[in-house]
Amino acid sequence: MKTSLTMTTYNGSRYILKQLASIKNQTLQPDEVIIVDDCSKDDTSDLILNYIADNHLNWKLYINRENLGYKQNFKRALKYATGDIIFLCDQDDIWSKRKVEVMTEIMSSHPEIECLNTAYHLMDEDDQPLDDLMLMKGLEDNELMNVDTRYIMLRNIAMGCTCCLTRKVKDIYLAHTTSMAPHDWEMNAIAAFYDGLYYFNHAMIYYRIHEHNTTGIDIGEDRINPRRKNSIQIDNYLNALTVYKDFMQEEDITLLDELKSFSRDRVMLLNGGSKKLWFKLIRQFDIYKEYVSIKGMLVELFK
Repeated sequence: MKTSLTMTTYNGSRYILKQLASIKNQTLQPDEVIIVDDCSKDDTSDLILNYIADNHLNWKLYINRENLGYKQNFKRALKYATGDIIFLCDQDDIWSKRKVEVMTEIMSSHPEIECLNTAYHLMDEDDQPLDDLMLMKGLEDNELMNVDTRYIMLRNIAMGCTCCLTRKVKDIYLAHTTSMAPHDWEMNAIAAFYDGLYYFNHAMIYYRIHEHNTTGIDIGEDRINPRRKNSIQIDNYLNALTVYKDFMQEEDITLLDELKSFSRDRVMLLNGGSKKLWFKLIRQFDIYKEYVSIKGMLVELFK
């Protein structure tokens, strides 16, 4: 079973060498390491090239002729991957030494898995661990959980930098994505349509929190997405899944249509629509409570 690792880089010189070292020091090396730099303005690409040469590695670095932006650069890196299993890697994290070994063993032992996500530690800009260990509540350490379609349509399970996926998921994603939704959430959804989305409740990376993170994690009271903006994003994400209806079961299509209808009504309410919309939403309490607390529901009524 061939393994690939894909990483995209852009102006990552501050942290890139630590991430590269954590890959080189894996107890099981990926068969293929692909790095695509998106015209960094700093010396990121030089650092990578020198690291590859100094350590006599057969890794591949591609440097774009023009800046593609994060989404297109990510897709370009995926297209280069030829492995049966593809690991997604950020430029600024640090991997546990056994990440590739452990996750490859799980994938090999469970051929039903199409996408495997894991827990993660948090660390700051200076490599200092933060108190937060991002484990799944209600699960034992090292527990492997199947994640159903309803769960992933309501929320993402983990960040892409924790996961590995099969070539099948990669190919479906590249052939159909509209790039409207986060790539990790979209690929997790594809895996769930095949009942192949799993979560391993053990931290396999240290995820770095700093001011230039691409992924939106809230720090303290610094809320990135206001309520209305968040509702529009959810609506866009759900619409992005419609291109995968050919891969869904009938019950998945029905659920997606219900969530899209709910989402449209909530967007209209938060855009100043009639209070009647709120009462329509509250009749779907089982969905509403997945997005908003009861206090939040009242805020949306009396906004």
